[in-house]
Amino acid sequence: MSGLELLTIIIGLTVLGFLLKSIYSLSQRSRRIQAKIASLEDENARLWTTQSELSSEAKCLQDTVDNLTAENRSLRQRNAIIQSFESLSIEQLSAIENNLDLVINRDKLTQAITEAGSQKTNLEIEINQLKQIVDLWQEEYRRIEAQHEEIIDYDQRLKAYPGLLQQQEGLIHRIDEIEQEKASLTEQLWQAQAQIERDLQGLHRIKIVSACRQHSTSDRELFHATIDMNFGRVREALDFAETMFDDVLDVWDSARVSADASNFIRPDDAYRALQSLAWFGQHYFEQDGDIGDNLYGFLRENYNLECTPESKTVENDKKLRDERCFWNGSQRKEMFKHVKLGGGTGMNKILRIYFNINRESQRIEIGHCGKHLSN
Repeated sequence: MSGLELLTIIIGLTVLGFLLKSIYSLSQRSRRIQAKIASLEDENARLWTTQSELSSEAKCLQDTVDNLTAENRSLRQRNAIIQSFESLSIEQLSAIENNLDLVINRDKLTQAITEAGSQKTNLEIEINQLKQIVDLWQEEYRRIEAQHEEIIDYDQRLKAYPGLLQQQEGLIHRIDEIEQEKASLTEQLWQAQAQIERDLQGLHRIKIVSACRQHSTSDRELFHATIDMNFGRVREALDFAETMFDDVLDVWDSARVSADASNFIRPDDAYRALQSLAWFGQHYFEQDGDIGDNLYGFLRENYNLECTPESKTVENDKKLRDERCFWNGSQRKEMFKHVKLGGGTGMNKILRIYFNINRESQRIEIGHCGKHLSN
């Protein structure tokens, strides 16, 4: 290392030491300044505190002065009053005393009036409460009285209850009877309307050609007439036959149902067969059934009706017998006598009319007018 470099290092160290010393000195001075600032701040705070205390003391002193001034003023007023009283005469003092008594009495009277008003209000409240209690008791009395009357009425109704039950049962029974009568009358009305419609339809088929001379043995006028035999269905032929011969033909409900279901192609033949049965019935009942032993031969020879009884096989077979058990309302009856119409193959070419001769009612009962039944 050369001397110049060493000198440079020494100078640098010297400068560095000087700088460090200066920095330390500045740091010490800064601490002293901060301490002094803190001391000044504390002194300032103490001075503010002292100032506040002095202000409070000054305010207290001012309040004391004000109080003393007020007391002095009051003393002066009292002194003036005393001096004024000292200058008053005995009469004036008596008048003042009387006025004071009046004021006191007036205050007492006002207080008494106030108390009386309060008592009046309380009494009115009590009176209203008593009125409410009276109203409640009256309402309770009316309720008890009504309940008593209700109990009496209930007792009377309880005694009358068995009789009312009997009356009710009687009325219910009567209502049932009336309902049954109504249903029966409705059914009769419906049947009558249906019969009237059938009669009207039948009358449209009858055309009077000319009148005949009255028969010597009859009290009825006789007419020549033509009948429209152009029936569209078996049911029309059956209804017309019933209209024409209702005095001897008794058409059953089962016959109407079977006629409705029939598609027999010659319904005019069905009418002719029913007409022949009606004529046969008139003759049969006029003769009281005395037509001989061969019913089927009599029908064939006199009325051109192909009529046969059922075979023993049918009569002995329950299923086949049930098929020939016809109905009219609630009435049921087996019928085996029947008229045969048509022939060949096909259900629309065959018709069967099952009937029964009822000697008691003097009528021919038609139970079936439709398809061929099983055999």
